[in-house]
Amino acid sequence: MATHPGLLKTLALVAGLATLIPSLLLSVILGAQGDWAELPPLLGVFALVGVGLFVGFVLIALIVFGNRQRTRYTLDEGGVTQETLDRPSGLLSRLAVLAGAATATDVKHRLTVIRQDQPVPSLDALHRVASINPGCAAFEGFMLPRVERTLRA
Repeated sequence: MATHPGLLKTLALVAGLATLIPSLLLSVILGAQGDWAELPPLLGVFALVGVGLFVGFVLIALIVFGNRQRTRYTLDEGGVTQETLDRPSGLLSRLAVLAGAATATDVKHRLTVIRQDQPVPSLDALHRVASINPGCAAFEGFMLPRVERTLRA
């Protein structure tokens, strides 16, 4: 897997796009604000993240999958069917689905606790900071699930 040129090209493309798209968006935003001096360090960080993603992908292919992935192909009247036979593939795909579902649930829960159409609740974890937009409030901090549960009660 990690030595297959097609897979390496695909992994590089995924890592590259995952860093290129956000860096372009932030470049447009910073450029529109006139913060051109902030771009080089930011793009350097994004480049390092992209390289880290690619190296992480290759290490997962080498360590978790042992640079192999067993597949089975079935040819019948309906066409060709491909099945992955390795246990790590199935386990990792299930874990990825569960992590995505947990993240979506967490985001939905947070958005119901702090709503934009209501005043920000008084929480020790949230601290008011200077806003860059006139007439808007800005807060920073991290809401722990325990704090959110007590807020709902």
